[in-house]
Amino acid sequence: MKKSDDLRVLNRGWVATLLATFLSVAGVASSASAQSTMIDLNQFRPAELATDGFSLSTADGQGHKRFGFMVYMDYNDDALVFQQAGTDLRSNIVHRQLTGHLAWNLGFFDHLVIFMDVPYHFIIDEGQGAADSLPGGATGNFGYLRPNGGVLGDVYFGARGNIFGTRADVFQLALQATMTINTSSLSNNQQKYQGQVDKSPYLGGWFELLTTFNAGDVVRIPIQVGYKLGTQGQAVTPNLFVGN
Repeated sequence: MKKSDDLRVLNRGWVATLLATFLSVAGVASSASAQSTMIDLNQFRPAELATDGFSLSTADGQGHKRFGFMVYMDYNDDALVFQQAGTDLRSNIVHRQLTGHLAWNLGFFDHLVIFMDVPYHFIIDEGQGAADSLPGGATGNFGYLRPNGGVLGDVYFGARGNIFGTRADVFQLALQATMTINTSSLSNNQQKYQGQVDKSPYLGGWFELLTTFNAGDVVRIPIQVGYKLGTQGQAVTPNLFVGN
């Protein structure tokens, strides 16, 4: 009976920690504001555990002192394409994007998981003649949109706290908080599409509620709801903004 009580207290403690993290980071990120061509163009985010879906998180824990390690490669074709209004003129500003992810995770007490992902953009290049097809050409007003190669991406790290249930239960519930750091801008302050703006310090993140419904050992239905905080009001062009 004492062991069960200890687990419940531990669970409530991690829930409080995750909520406190959410409130503190929300205060920092919501006040951030910048005008910049720097955006994180890569939209693929690997799931945190190898037992999760490919990019969809579950409410699972990892197990006490269990370590996980994953390597992902993702490719994006025509990641950023502009088309002039009223015409068929298209410009592949970012034609190819190849990104690698080095991720790890560690579980504690069956109810807490910490994780980290280090992305690296190997290729970010433009389509043939892309800049020349923009108004003003490569040296005109839109020349600043041209990509400038690959570099380290924005590192993110976080924690997942299981509130209720295991894979043996029909229903599971967890909270997850993830923070990002502008490591791309810190390693190269001229980067454009590899990460967030060059601010010191910059903190953003995802804050999510994870639920999983288990129908036996075969069928699992995960539902993931969250909110992403970023630098609001980044002007990539006069008509394209990036925010929360």
